[in-house]
Amino acid sequence: ISVFTGNFLLAEDLLPSLFFARDRYLKPNGTLIPDSAVMEAAPISAPDLFDQTIAAWSQPHLGIDYSPGRLLANQNIYWGRKELKGAEYLAAPSALMSLDFYEARSTHCQAQAKYCINQSSLCHGFAGWFRMKLGNDWLSTAPHEPPLHWSAAYLPLDPPIRVAMNDEVELKLTRPSHGDWTWQVST
Repeated sequence: ISVFTGNFLLAEDLLPSLFFARDRYLKPNGTLIPDSAVMEAAPISAPDLFDQTIAAWSQPHLGIDYSPGRLLANQNIYWGRKELKGAEYLAAPSALMSLDFYEARSTHCQAQAKYCINQSSLCHGFAGWFRMKLGNDWLSTAPHEPPLHWSAAYLPLDPPIRVAMNDEVELKLTRPSHGDWTWQVST
């Protein structure tokens, strides 16, 4: 039994410790709890969250120009379920990566997903979370689920992109083991 998962499953690089413990201590036919997990994401409209995390960098404060910080801010993941609770989903969530904890050896993520937009809006980025299997039940860290100690992820887009109903949006997400997250979006 373990909680060797980080926010958005891979953050904090905890899973390699689980893999080591599994290989060293799990007896043949032993049981892992949790035994698998799935990373998911959905495009969102979240103007208030975007203003707080990204647009705020373009506002001078006490006569200081912070706008160069916006370039770094828009390539950062922001953690917080409460902040994402008010986000409007622009498409159904899609799975990005699945891990079977009995078999997994790497936490390298190179994922992509396509989304069919269900309403016209500004897309301010993506909300990301994971679900993990505990016996016969699934536990989710999604913003709309009951709170847990893990946080959901906000992957901003700067500038936001205008989307219309039935548009197709593709997210490409990369995170090398022990590396930095990067994402690209195309329409």
